[in-house]
Amino acid sequence: MAIGLTVEFTVGEGKAEAFEAFMAGATAKVKAEDAGCNMYDLFRSVDDDTRYLLLESWASEEDLTAHGSSEAMQGMAGIREFTTARPVLHRYDVPD
Repeated sequence: MAIGLTVEFTVGEGKAEAFEAFMAGATAKVKAEDAGCNMYDLFRSVDDDTRYLLLESWASEEDLTAHGSSEAMQGMAGIREFTTARPVLHRYDVPD
Protein backbone atom coordinates (compact mmCIF):
# COMPACT_ATOMS: atom_id res chain seq x y z
CA MET A 1 0.00 0.00 0.00
CA ALA A 2 1.25 3.46 -0.89
CA ILE A 3 1.68 6.19 1.71
CA GLY A 4 0.20 9.67 1.33
CA LEU A 5 1.12 12.82 3.19
CA THR A 6 -0.27 16.31 3.39
CA VAL A 7 1.97 19.04 4.74
CA GLU A 8 0.37 22.37 5.60
CA PHE A 9 2.55 25.50 5.58
CA THR A 10 1.77 29.01 6.81
CA VAL A 11 3.98 31.61 5.17
CA GLY A 12 4.74 35.09 6.46
CA GLU A 13 3.16 38.15 4.85
CA GLY A 14 5.08 39.21 1.75
CA LYS A 15 7.04 35.95 1.55
CA ALA A 16 4.76 33.96 -0.75
CA GLU A 17 6.70 34.59 -3.96
CA ALA A 18 10.06 33.67 -2.39
CA PHE A 19 8.50 30.59 -0.73
CA GLU A 20 7.08 29.41 -4.04
CA ALA A 21 10.47 29.84 -5.74
CA PHE A 22 12.20 27.91 -2.95
CA MET A 23 9.63 25.12 -3.11
CA ALA A 24 9.78 24.91 -6.92
CA GLY A 25 13.43 23.95 -6.65
CA ALA A 26 12.81 21.58 -3.75
CA THR A 27 9.90 19.77 -5.39
CA ALA A 28 11.81 19.36 -8.66
CA LYS A 29 14.76 17.84 -6.77
CA VAL A 30 12.55 15.40 -4.85
CA LYS A 31 10.73 14.30 -8.01
CA ALA A 32 14.00 13.79 -9.88
CA GLU A 33 16.05 12.12 -7.14
CA ASP A 34 13.89 10.40 -4.52
CA ALA A 35 12.89 6.85 -5.47
CA GLY A 36 9.26 5.90 -5.06
CA CYS A 37 7.89 9.43 -5.30
CA ASN A 38 4.51 9.24 -7.03
CA MET A 39 3.44 12.81 -6.23
CA TYR A 40 5.08 15.83 -4.63
CA ASP A 41 3.12 18.95 -5.52
CA LEU A 42 2.54 22.31 -3.83
CA PHE A 43 -0.80 24.14 -3.87
CA ARG A 44 -1.65 27.66 -2.62
CA SER A 45 -4.98 28.35 -0.94
CA VAL A 46 -7.44 30.44 -2.94
CA ASP A 47 -8.86 31.77 0.34
CA ASP A 48 -5.65 32.71 2.16
CA ASP A 49 -2.46 33.55 0.27
CA THR A 50 -0.29 32.63 3.27
CA ARG A 51 -1.47 28.99 3.32
CA TYR A 52 -0.01 26.18 1.25
CA LEU A 53 -0.52 22.44 1.03
CA LEU A 54 2.09 19.96 -0.17
CA LEU A 55 0.59 16.68 -1.38
CA GLU A 56 2.91 13.69 -1.33
CA SER A 57 2.46 10.08 -2.36
CA TRP A 58 5.12 7.40 -1.87
CA ALA A 59 5.20 3.88 -3.29
CA SER A 60 6.19 2.35 0.05
CA GLU A 61 7.03 3.09 3.66
CA GLU A 62 10.68 2.38 2.80
CA ASP A 63 10.66 5.06 0.08
CA LEU A 64 9.14 7.60 2.47
CA THR A 65 11.72 6.75 5.13
CA ALA A 66 14.56 7.17 2.62
CA HIS A 67 13.08 10.49 1.49
CA GLY A 68 13.27 11.76 5.07
CA SER A 69 17.06 11.59 5.01
CA SER A 70 17.60 12.31 1.30
CA GLU A 71 19.80 15.08 -0.05
CA ALA A 72 16.68 16.91 -1.22
CA MET A 73 15.30 16.99 2.33
CA GLN A 74 18.58 18.28 3.76
CA GLY A 75 17.94 21.54 1.91
CA MET A 76 14.45 21.92 3.34
CA ALA A 77 15.80 23.45 6.55
CA GLY A 78 15.80 26.75 4.63
CA ILE A 79 12.02 26.73 4.70
CA ARG A 80 12.06 28.26 8.18
CA GLU A 81 12.98 31.57 6.56
CA PHE A 82 9.49 31.76 5.03
CA THR A 83 7.14 30.05 7.48
CA THR A 84 5.53 31.41 10.64
CA ALA A 85 4.76 28.04 12.28
CA ARG A 86 5.85 24.45 12.17
CA PRO A 87 4.40 22.53 9.22
CA VAL A 88 1.42 20.31 10.04
CA LEU A 89 1.73 16.77 8.66
CA HIS A 90 -0.97 14.17 8.15
CA ARG A 91 -0.33 10.59 6.93
CA TYR A 92 -2.74 8.50 4.87
CA ASP A 93 -2.92 4.99 3.49
CA VAL A 94 -3.34 5.15 -0.27
CA PRO A 95 -5.15 2.08 -1.63
CA ASP A 96 -3.59 0.28 -4.58
